[in-house]
Amino acid sequence: RPPDLPENPFRASLTASITRPDGTAVAAVGFCDDPTGRVFRLRYMPTQPGRHSLQLQFNNAAATVPLT
Repeated sequence: RPPDLPENPFRASLTASITRPDGTAVAAVGFCDDPTGRVFRLRYMPTQPGRHSLQLQFNNAAATVPLT
C-alpha cells in the first residue's frame, strides 16, 4: 500500500482479473471511494484494442463474494 493512501477502515477489498483480447490476464485492485464504505471503484486502462472480460471479487471480514 502506498504510504499516502489512508487505511481502509472497512477491512474490505475489491479485486479484478481482467482478460485481454489476446487471452492474457492482468490483476487490478479497486479502492473504497466513500466514507460510508458503500462505494468501491476500480480503474483500468486497456493496452490492447478489442473485447475485454473481467471477474470481480469483493472481500470483507464476513465473506468473499465473486461478482461476474
